[in-house]
Amino acid sequence: MKSIRRQLNRTLILAIALIECVGLAATYWFLRDALTEQIDALLDTKVEAIGTVVAAQADGTVQVDFTGKFLRGFDEDEATDFFEIWDASGKVIARSDTLGHGDLPRRVRASKHPRHWSLRLPNGQLGRAAGVAFSPRWAGQAKADEAGGGPAPLLQLVVATNREELDEMLHRLLGIVVGVGILILGATAIIVPYALRRGLVPLDALAQQTGQIDAGSLDARFATEQLPEELLPITQRLNDLLARLQASFERERRVSADLAHELRTPLAELRMLAESALKWPEARDGGTDRETLAITQQMERIVRHMLTLARTESGQIELHREPVDLATLAEIAWRPFAARAAEKSLLVTFDLKPVPLVTDSALWRGMVTNLFDNAVEYTPAGGRVCIRSLVTEKEAGLFSVSNQVEGLQPSEVISFFERFWRKEKARSGGNHLGLGLSLVRSFSHALGWEASAELSGDHTLLTIELKPRKDVANGPSTRC
Repeated sequence: MKSIRRQLNRTLILAIALIECVGLAATYWFLRDALTEQIDALLDTKVEAIGTVVAAQADGTVQVDFTGKFLRGFDEDEATDFFEIWDASGKVIARSDTLGHGDLPRRVRASKHPRHWSLRLPNGQLGRAAGVAFSPRWAGQAKADEAGGGPAPLLQLVVATNREELDEMLHRLLGIVVGVGILILGATAIIVPYALRRGLVPLDALAQQTGQIDAGSLDARFATEQLPEELLPITQRLNDLLARLQASFERERRVSADLAHELRTPLAELRMLAESALKWPEARDGGTDRETLAITQQMERIVRHMLTLARTESGQIELHREPVDLATLAEIAWRPFAARAAEKSLLVTFDLKPVPLVTDSALWRGMVTNLFDNAVEYTPAGGRVCIRSLVTEKEAGLFSVSNQVEGLQPSEVISFFERFWRKEKARSGGNHLGLGLSLVRSFSHALGWEASAELSGDHTLLTIELKPRKDVANGPSTRC
């Protein structure tokens, strides 16, 4: 399993080591070049000094007035410096006693600036050399006049020196650089994991707290006051997720309790009927079977509605969109309720404007049917029902059902779309399950609409409205 901490440790340590190596190597090369330039500058000085003791004679010969005591290092006792002079034909004119039987390489440059290079000295040691081609001075003015005032013959001079001190200093410098590098690498290997461990403490605490959350602690929330800003988005999303999970678990527990409550009564009735049939088999008649069938059908309706809700909310219902006129669909859906409305002497008014939609006609019919069933069932005898469909100013469809109610409070309206919600006095009835408006809300969400309820007119008029979720503007009034 990949570890962010290990990956960061490796990356940071390697990056710091690379930067350190490049920096120390650059420092070493810079100091080495600086020290070499100092040696070369000293060689240039010796080249100039030796050039001053070389003089050209009028007869074409060259006189070198040089002794080992002239410059330190050219003495046989020191034997650290060497020089050799040639004429244009390569004949040796003068050489230092320190050369012994050896010779220096004849590599010169015909310019004011000598040529520098490293070499193996005649004594076998490493050295540094400078070579230049130059014209010596004339031995005197008179001789210069005798020579016609022309330039002296061109000579070649190579001066070399032992570089043991330079190499020793460079080796010491290299040792210091390597030692410092090892110390820095060791410190990096200790400091980087420690810094990461300290820096990732909030993340570890967040992971530990997350690992302790289970179904029984969904009310827990992550504190965000002292968290680093990098963890705030994650923590906020986790808190939002916990809130949704808590609401979902609470809703499921509530649904389970409501479902158990709804099934308890019919199950008790079935048990009573079964016990009576076993106890008094001779008294069994057709009414008992009809009552058993009705109870079974009620339980079947509860299960069917719950399955439909579960499939809709989980997105498992396949939508079949087709052109639908909302006004025509409402007229057709009302026909099964016309007789019940007439029995209760309800005053039903229609204000249906054509509302063309491309939607799932089956789900729409299910929503409209449940709204009609709810209105006819709970409107008092002689009351009013108003059914409307129209197009708002935003060119969005709107459908509403308004009906008179009794004994309903505004605080109860927010519970209309909850599963199994009914006023307590209606819980004993078997015709309504308290799932109709839940289906309306679930179907509307699946189709991209929203259902809302409003109580007005001194709590006597209930309006349930369907409109697209994007249409937030207030459309025309939907009240009777």
